Amino acid sequence: MTKTRVFSGIAMAQDKIANLREQLDGRTAQCHVVRDPASAPAVAYSRRLVDLGAQAGIRVVEAGYDEVQALRTDVAQAPVIFLHPAPPVIDVPALITALGPGRDAEALHPVNLGKLLLGVQRIVPPTAQAALLVAEHLLGPLEGKCVAVVGASERVGLPVTILLIQRGATVRIAHKRTRNLAAETCDAELVISAAGVPGLISGHHIAAGAHVIDIGLTPVEGKLVGDVDLAAVEGKVGVTTHVPDGVGPLTAACLLENIAVLILHDQVDES
Repeated sequence: MTKTRVFSGIAMAQDKIANLREQLDGRTAQCHVVRDPASAPAVAYSRRLVDLGAQAGIRVVEAGYDEVQALRTDVAQAPVIFLHPAPPVIDVPALITALGPGRDAEALHPVNLGKLLLGVQRIVPPTAQAALLVAEHLLGPLEGKCVAVVGASERVGLPVTILLIQRGATVRIAHKRTRNLAAETCDAELVISAAGVPGLISGHHIAAGAHVIDIGLTPVEGKLVGDVDLAAVEGKVGVTTHVPDGVGPLTAACLLENIAVLILHDQVDES
C-alpha cells in the first residue's frame, strides 16, 4: 500500500514572506488585528501574524473588539483584520463594510468580493488564495482538472470556487448538508474541504490517488482537528495537507500579502 504524503505549507509561506520583505523594501507598513483575548485560538493566530509580519516588515498591532471605534477613526487608515470568534454583539461584516475596501485585509468587503467575481481583484480572501496556491503546487496547471469543493462560505468555499473556475478547472461545490456527499467527491482529482466538520471526509469520499486540501479547523479537546479522517484515507489519498500547518501558515502569509498590496497601492496613489 502506498503511503499518503502529508503536505505542510510552511516552506511556501516562508518564501512568500521573504518576497514581501523585498517588495516593501523598508517602506512603512502597519495593520491592526482585532481579536477576542478570551479566545485562545484567536490569540495564538494573532501572535503568528505579529511574528510573520515582523519577518515581512509589516508592523501588526493587536487590538480588542472594544477598540473598534478608535480603529474606525484611525488617522493612518491602516488595514484591519477581524479574527473569529467575535463577541455576539459585534457585526463583523458591517464593520468591514464601514471601514471600506481599502482597509479590508481579508478581501471580504462587497467591492472586493465583486472584483473577485469579475476577475479584476487586487486582493483575495487569504484562505482561498492559499488553497489555490497549494492546489497548483500539487497538481500543476488546473485547467481541465476536476475539483470538488466542500463548503460554501464567503471566506473560503465560494471564493476558492471562483478562483478555480478562473483557472479553467471543472468545479463541483457541496457542503455539510449535501445529501450524497460521496457522489460529488469520489471521482475528483482534488477535494478541498472547508466545512468545519471533523471527520467529514472519509475513505469512500476520495478516489484512489486523489489529493486532499483540508481547510477545516475545529477545536476538539484542546486540539485543532480538520475535516479529513486521516486514518480512513491513509494509503488511498496521494497527498493530504496537515492540520493546522498545511494551508494555515500560507493563509497567514497571503493575508500579509493583501496588507502589503493595500499599503503599496495607497502609497502609489499618494505619490
